[in-house]
Amino acid sequence: MRKFVLIVLLAVMCSALPLLAAPIPAITLDNLTGQQLGNGPYTLGWEFTVNQNITVTALGVIDLNNQNGLLESHQVGIWDSNGFLQGQATVLALDPLTNQFRYATSTFVLTPGLYEIGATWNSLLDPLIFPGFAVNFATAPPITFTQNSYIAGGFADPTNHVDTEPAYFGPNFLYTTSSIPEPGTLALLGSGLLGAVGVLRRKLNV
Repeated sequence: MRKFVLIVLLAVMCSALPLLAAPIPAITLDNLTGQQLGNGPYTLGWEFTVNQNITVTALGVIDLNNQNGLLESHQVGIWDSNGFLQGQATVLALDPLTNQFRYATSTFVLTPGLYEIGATWNSLLDPLIFPGFAVNFATAPPITFTQNSYIAGGFADPTNHVDTEPAYFGPNFLYTTSSIPEPGTLALLGSGLLGAVGVLRRKLNV
């Protein structure tokens, strides 16, 4: 009986936690070719719009070293249309790899609007493709690519634009459309479920 109740409790709690959904890459591509810059540092990125609330779960940069690991760390950030930094992270050499991008955890919410994402290359240890030509480039449904972005110098909002080709990679991010419940909400959910289980046990014991 106790085992049955525990199974029911775990099943209900798992179905009630949307934050367990797998994060989705903002962009995908098959390959990237282009010219390599020889005079960093630069912050490279792209401008995009979001059409619904999303929760960013990680910020990343492309690993062009045959996905064998980065040779330097890279700061990555997302700025809103007013130039305010929404979230940032530093991607390290062997951070987790998803497709061609390595990611560092950074959690924040983006509401519908216009944003810039940028990643900084401080040296030539990792290839600095500028511009790059993305093969089979695609964006996830809530996200629309607007134009490429860059700025010379260190980590900063990449507010310069050249054209609307998907280039200047670069950065990426992972997101989910599910909001992350606050601790108080989780506690309330747990107490409610325990109460429901107690009622169920009493009925089954009658």
